[in-house]
Parts: sequence; C-alpha cells; structure tokens
Amino acid sequence: MGQSAYNNNINNNNNIYYIMFNNCNPNTNGEHKFFMDIKNNITSIFDVGCRSDTEFINFTGEVHYFDPVNEFIEQLKTQKNLNKTSYFTPLDI
Repeated sequence: MGQSAYNNNINNNNNIYYIMFNNCNPNTNGEHKFFMDIKNNITSIFDVGCRSDTEFINFTGEVHYFDPVNEFIEQLKTQKNLNKTSYFTPLDI
C-alpha cells in the first residue's frame, strides 16, 4: 500500500493510525494533522525532540518540552507561548 507524505494515516477498523515519517516538517510527517485531531481532547503534551520551532507553543494546556540540544530548550524558555504550564527539560544523551 503506497502512502503519500500528505496522506499520513491508515484507517483500520475505525481506528486511525498515523505514519510519522522521519523528517522534521510537521506538515509532511503527520505531526500537525495528529495534533489537530487530538488537541481538543487532551490537556497535556510531551514534546520529545521539540526543537525551538515547536508548534505546541500555541497549545493552551500543559506542555513538557524535551530536547537533547540545550540551545533549543533555552530558546523555547524565552518565547512567548499560550501554554497553561510549560516545563523545559534538556536531555543528556
């Protein structure tokens, strides 16, 4: 079964499974669509490998940001966000 970068889900018995391609573009790896589908039904997000350009700064719930690049975490700390609560954790890999 072929999947395009813009059709990133498989509907199997009314369960939708997302195919997250290994790339950093949330519009082509399925991350943005997945977030849009669940954002009104969740209160917390764990963004592992968040980078400094995470789209979750616009989420109004609680967000836990993790990244092995400390510079990304430091940049996120200074960005304005809509999070109810934000936690910033550099990963020591």
